[in-house]
Amino acid sequence: MTAVFPEAGRQFVDSFDCVVEVCGSPKVFPGGLRCLRPGGCYVLVGMVHPHSQLDVTGQTIIRKCLTITGVHNYTAGDLDRAVAYLESVLAEDRYPLHQLLSAPFSLEQIQEAVDQSDNFYRVLIEP
Repeated sequence: MTAVFPEAGRQFVDSFDCVVEVCGSPKVFPGGLRCLRPGGCYVLVGMVHPHSQLDVTGQTIIRKCLTITGVHNYTAGDLDRAVAYLESVLAEDRYPLHQLLSAPFSLEQIQEAVDQSDNFYRVLIEP
């Protein structure tokens, strides 16, 4: 597994058999397509919202013979296992996942959190 950030994606053109999107941002989709080898599979997990319009041509999908799959259904136990896995990965510091998330903001700091939202894939708010 290789964590790839959009700005670094250009160095991975045609490098991967599978790309898994989990961040929910449509901005990462074109970079993920570039990273896929011909015949690759793109799995969409995080874009479960109405602002997930993707800019892709049929030509791009067809010429690379890509498979695009969405995954949505999971149970609370699946989520618990996923969070435990991420906690273990973060503890081992194998992947720079901490760069994706902001430090937590309090509700009183909501405007600062909104102002920082372009700098992170997820801005954390403590209720």
